[in-house]
Amino acid sequence: MTYPPLPECDMPTRSENLAMEKEVIGIYVSDHPLRGHERTMQQNASHSCSAVMELEDSVPVKLSGVIAKLRTILTKSEGKKMASIVLEDFTGQVSAIAFPATYEKLKDSLIKDSVVQLTGFTLHREMRGEKSIEIRIEDVRPLEASLLPQEGSNSAAGTVTINIWRATERQVHNLRQLVDDHPGDYEVAIQVMSSTNVNPLYLTSHVNPTDVFCRAVKEGLTRGEPEVEHRDGRLN
Repeated sequence: MTYPPLPECDMPTRSENLAMEKEVIGIYVSDHPLRGHERTMQQNASHSCSAVMELEDSVPVKLSGVIAKLRTILTKSEGKKMASIVLEDFTGQVSAIAFPATYEKLKDSLIKDSVVQLTGFTLHREMRGEKSIEIRIEDVRPLEASLLPQEGSNSAAGTVTINIWRATERQVHNLRQLVDDHPGDYEVAIQVMSSTNVNPLYLTSHVNPTDVFCRAVKEGLTRGEPEVEHRDGRLN
């Protein structure tokens, strides 16, 4: 039995592979489209997708995530196009809607499986007695294009990486308070060592890694180790 020769073609990109996995299986398997965007997302979001569900009506929000679903709709009255999307981040999903005027302005940025920053307002709805929350979209742009340099990042004296193996919610809260109590010129990166995610999470706050701070980190966490890297490459 002979088989027809297969045509020459390029290997699919990472984003194409993930899109095909989601289409066929319904979930991402080999990776997640947001992997590697953690720091960017932190700097470009006021809320997570899950937190939106607890907000009141008409609250302004800025979200970062991947457009997991996208469909266009025609309005009944005028037959104009509008869009309904599902935005997904690491915490969950939220529905968002672009009305005709907004859709016409943003249609080139509304691309399924693209990683975006979305701004808008919460919109409470009720249909057949069931209440829901959506986002009324005001603007959408690629996440990479929306990243602004973090204030002072270019002149940061170095980076403090805090490696965490295990921590309670209270310990994490205390760690954040500890960072706020020791302001300085060093970036702060949190690395969860037991996670499969190899990308550290960067805080927006900067810290002064004094001996007091480093000792408090070690004592405040079950297993926490701060590592200070200076701008000249020295470690301590």
